[in-house]
Amino acid sequence: MTPLRRKLPCGRRAPRRRIDLRCLVTPRGGRARRLRLTDISPYGCWLESRRALEEGTRVSLLVELGSGGPRELEAEVMRLSRGQGMGLELVDVDDGLRAELAQLLARLPMAPGAPGQFAFQDGP
Repeated sequence: MTPLRRKLPCGRRAPRRRIDLRCLVTPRGGRARRLRLTDISPYGCWLESRRALEEGTRVSLLVELGSGGPRELEAEVMRLSRGQGMGLELVDVDDGLRAELAQLLARLPMAPGAPGQFAFQDGP
């Protein structure tokens, strides 16, 4: 029997929250550049960029999430929208970062078009 997993109707694992932060994005083996982070969830974020990186690219994000100073996040490019930006999945999220994200997300408004209710769906 396949376990049921909580998902939003759109297939996301959590609703996105609107935010407007500048962050320093460094792809592995590449040059750092400043980009705008416009939404975030416990699992990922969206970066605005006219020159998106390739899907699968691993990046480090240096971003100010709260009052504790800048945090370095690891992520992987999962979705591209040429000329607009890219969706990243956060990876290697430890308990401290998860708690910091939860505090930040609780204060942020929902992103436009972000569904807020979970549905149970079959499958992984």
